[in-house]
Amino acid sequence: MNIGYPVYGNSEWDGYHYSCGSDEDAPNLFLAGGASWSYDYDFAHSRIGTGVFIPKLDQGTGVFHPKLELVEKTKQESNPVNPDRVEQERYLGDPNRVAQKCNLANASRVDQESNTSSLDSLPDELQELVLTFLPLSSIIGSSCVCKKSKQIVLSGKLRINSAERLSKPWYFMFKNFDDPLGNIYDPLQRHWYDFKFPFTIKHTWKFAASSGLICMMEETDCNFEIYICNPMTRKHIKLEKHLGAPESTYSSLAFSVNKPSNAYTIAIVRSWQAQESFTHWNTSIHIYNSEKMMWLSPFVETLSGWRAGCDSIIVDGALYFVVTKIGLTNCHALLRYNLDNSSHNCNLIKTLTPIPFSLTCVRLMYLQNRIVMVGGLGSHDVPEKIGIWQLKGAEWEEVSWVPDTFFQGFGEIDDVFASSGAGDLIYIQAYGSTSVLIFDMKSEVWKWCQKRPLCRRYALELFSGFCFEPRLDISP
Repeated sequence: MNIGYPVYGNSEWDGYHYSCGSDEDAPNLFLAGGASWSYDYDFAHSRIGTGVFIPKLDQGTGVFHPKLELVEKTKQESNPVNPDRVEQERYLGDPNRVAQKCNLANASRVDQESNTSSLDSLPDELQELVLTFLPLSSIIGSSCVCKKSKQIVLSGKLRINSAERLSKPWYFMFKNFDDPLGNIYDPLQRHWYDFKFPFTIKHTWKFAASSGLICMMEETDCNFEIYICNPMTRKHIKLEKHLGAPESTYSSLAFSVNKPSNAYTIAIVRSWQAQESFTHWNTSIHIYNSEKMMWLSPFVETLSGWRAGCDSIIVDGALYFVVTKIGLTNCHALLRYNLDNSSHNCNLIKTLTPIPFSLTCVRLMYLQNRIVMVGGLGSHDVPEKIGIWQLKGAEWEEVSWVPDTFFQGFGEIDDVFASSGAGDLIYIQAYGSTSVLIFDMKSEVWKWCQKRPLCRRYALELFSGFCFEPRLDISP
């Protein structure tokens, strides 16, 4: 007998009606077209009892009216009774036990999430190891997450193992207004970050950096106020020095950290005109040793025809400083003073190394075990080109010139510009612009820093900056 049945149950078929015939004597179902399927073989078990079957595509489609005894038998064979499942269903049927089960599940989930999302459950050594794999900017940011992370970051024990990160100095830019606020540039992430020093930065200060520490000096009358700071950990100390001598007309600051011991040396070069002659200038050198925690006796010498106070660096126990020819503002030379010269019996003028260029804004740097000099070459004290040289013996060797396209990117460059270097990088910045140019000494490639988020708002607003090596494992 042919009977028509609609599609029903869990099927999403589109409601067509088919006819099928049933054989009362055999556990098989037949389509009206005569094709047959074995019940146990061709029907999906999940559809048993719903009135829907899923036949093979090459046999057509249809509906069936299953035999109840076959359905029950198939259910028993495909879904055998599981005592644990029966007990679970009873358990879930009890509202009190359901609530208890939910509370336990939520507590377990909270514990699991807290253990997987927090570093507090790890030992300090493992937490430090995890942080060393993060970018330095992320490490600094992690100090704001919780007290434990802040303690690890500021402890001074966290060492950055990546040599690449250690060789890429950051650049701090600030305005010509007395303010602790500024911006720091990370060359690896190519991103500017807002940054605040733990004290007010003055644009009249002199800056020098070495191995993660920054030395900042302000001269007032015959007194020096000096700050030694690690900007990453914000730890700093303040030194004061009363010179008891005439106020200097020119001065420079040099700073060097001994990496094995983290002891540092500060050198201040002062210069003022002698009373007896216009061409004679007194030069004094003041040295501070952090291991002895004392200022050494100053060295004083009168130079004829030269004055000091442009710029200075410390290299391998010797102080190198730039002197300027009297009457020729762009004629410079280099002098050297041994820091361990306890007898003070030396003649500075005998160490003079001429600089065969008429330069402005001369800056000395120590990069890749070489003394490097950056200066502007031009006329009327306005640089038309900016060049880089390195000292080999007593000769200055040309390294590179700022390409014209990059030089024009500064806009209207003033007669002064800032430059500083560490690791492999040299940063150059015009005082009247926020644009910062980078030269990689290793690859000899020029490139701009990512555009700074702030811009020049006022005509008299100037910008300056300096670079430093970011470190977390050193304190002043």
